[in-house]
Amino acid sequence: METLTDTRVSRARSDYAALLRSRGLRVTPQRIVILDAIAGAHDHFSAEDIHSAIADDNPGINLSTVYRTLETFERHHLVRRTDLGLNRIVYHWSGRAPHHHLVCHACGRIIEIDDDALQALTRELERRYGFHADLQHQSVFGHCANCLNHQEDEERLPNDKP
Repeated sequence: METLTDTRVSRARSDYAALLRSRGLRVTPQRIVILDAIAGAHDHFSAEDIHSAIADDNPGINLSTVYRTLETFERHHLVRRTDLGLNRIVYHWSGRAPHHHLVCHACGRIIEIDDDALQALTRELERRYGFHADLQHQSVFGHCANCLNHQEDEERLPNDKP
């Protein structure tokens, strides 16, 4: 991971401060540090991931602060969250392209899909029920093609039971 020069860190921190202010949020050192960690995350991240990334250099920021900050960031549309079936909530930066996930119950495989895959569902909910769904970062649980094929293969085998 590249190291940031003091100038780049200073510029990034002022950008973060401007971002927080634009959302009506107070600028605090903890929020700046957490935003910096989020910006460095290249994929989905949990509160625990962020805390691990910042803990050595910021021992005064505990896990509960990270959770509260992520909740605040979500309310102000800086991050989006979802449940990928990993027994923890994960987030991603809201500036990332909208997408969703297919999560296999059997093998745990996670397939990322484009936002347009759920647009027909959104339109149908609005048409049938007058309900405008806010499908920003959804996980759909089921079974992937590999697991379904494996299950079908097992069902075709002769039954070994007496």
